[in-house]
Amino acid sequence: MSSILAQIGAKIGQEFSSRLQGLSGPDTFSEIGYDSNGNVSTVTTYTDSTKATLVKTKTLSYTSGSLTGIVVTDSSGTTVLTQTLAYDATSGDLDSIEKDYA
Repeated sequence: MSSILAQIGAKIGQEFSSRLQGLSGPDTFSEIGYDSNGNVSTVTTYTDSTKATLVKTKTLSYTSGSLTGIVVTDSSGTTVLTQTLAYDATSGDLDSIEKDYA
């Protein structure tokens, strides 16, 4: 049996996934990848459902079940944004989000 935090993380990942599907818009197609824990690990966006032209890729990273990083790369593979999420060591609450625009 997994911990309650792992269960919550998996549920949030499922909700995140379903909401992202609705945000793709009529002119793009997004494909969502998951890691072995069921967390959203990548969101790859193309111009349409043929997936012939890549627009961007978001790569999400986790530490102990908590989202700790998001890296956005453009169609050429160049990093355009890096976000780092930090949590309070005592409470586990989100403490800060640092954004680095390339």
